Amino acid sequence: MDAIAKAREEAESYAAALGMRIVRMIRFSNMGERDNLMDMQQMFRSMAGNAADPMDRVRTAVTVRVDYALAPE
Repeated sequence: MDAIAKAREEAESYAAALGMRIVRMIRFSNMGERDNLMDMQQMFRSMAGNAADPMDRVRTAVTVRVDYALAPE
């Protein structure tokens, strides 16, 4: 599922539980996982031309954060 759509769906669920509605998105940010040493090592091997993956792909995780403004129903 698209990360933004999933975030919106979760926010709508929380807002409904509070008797509120989403007015607008006020902030969107994303970050790669910086603490995963294995991904970093894979990335460096790929850059050096020694990737374990024959397609020279590097797996990584990205955290998406979305903040919404809420208003009463």
